[in-house]
Amino acid sequence: MLIWKKHLILLIILIIAACSTNTRMTRKIGQPGIETISRQYLGVPYRYGGMTRRGMDCSGLICKIFRDYNNSRLPHQVSRLIKLGRPRILSQISKGDLIFFKEPGNRTVTHVGLYLGDMKFIHASKSHGVTISSLKSRYYRKRYNCARAILH
Repeated sequence: MLIWKKHLILLIILIIAACSTNTRMTRKIGQPGIETISRQYLGVPYRYGGMTRRGMDCSGLICKIFRDYNNSRLPHQVSRLIKLGRPRILSQISKGDLIFFKEPGNRTVTHVGLYLGDMKFIHASKSHGVTISSLKSRYYRKRYNCARAILH
């Protein structure tokens, strides 16, 4: 009986620890919105693996925005970011949702951006650095894969 209680206590501790992971989306009242925070990185050059103002890639930009927004620690890989949150259909996306892209004919998602509203998103482009693009553009319409909501 005592061993059973110890296992139950250990299970409860593990559940509590899992619920308090670093991807919890909380923030203080009065802080700037996610759109304001993300726009401060406009013009930062593209750098593969980067996550600083000297250069950042698409997942590094997302990590930096969420760290600034609510002190979240998100994974710095598109393949891991796509597993967070809950799926959203394109007609239901809202500000702060992550949107994912892949090359036509490719199964692997390779690019992520942050939805800003009005069919616009911010992302780190290899050719333009951190920029705002439109989901209405033919280029991104063809490459759009899915969206995920990770903010509460």
